[in-house]
Amino acid sequence: MADVSHVITQGLGTPGAIPQFILLGLSPGGVLPVVPAPDSSDIDNALIAKLGADSTLLALCPNGVYWDEAPPGATRFVIVSLAEEADEAVFGGRAFEDALYSVEARMLSTAGGDIKAAAARIDALLDEQTLTATGYTWMTMHREGRIRQTEVDEVDPAIRWYRRGGNYRVEMALT
Repeated sequence: MADVSHVITQGLGTPGAIPQFILLGLSPGGVLPVVPAPDSSDIDNALIAKLGADSTLLALCPNGVYWDEAPPGATRFVIVSLAEEADEAVFGGRAFEDALYSVEARMLSTAGGDIKAAAARIDALLDEQTLTATGYTWMTMHREGRIRQTEVDEVDPAIRWYRRGGNYRVEMALT
């Protein structure tokens, strides 16, 4: 079995600084177990599950909620993508994750539907709301900007996809 511990030997360095092993309540050479970090994709999955569990959103986007791409043939759906992410460290380990997600309803122009209502429902579900993910504690979730685009098909310019939603900042602390 692999060694999952870290021996604390620090104590030298900045004059007047309190050695790390004392701050951790250990004696020199003490062993501090390393706890594996939770899986970051649990945050992604929690976000998709929150959106996918809402009957109002699913009535507007009946094909469902997907990570990065919807299946072929889908015409009214929600896409969640990771735009950027940073792990914030404290005392040499990851303390919390700070992620910006792009969340948008997408509708084919010929499929009917209310893209404006879908975007508003996404915002109601995510802006200043909580999120529960295994191994994490919710810190904040809020919209940082809106998304509104019309995508014209390269092969057939008569085909248009309407896209609306927002970029949502999600910060979760490791538990």
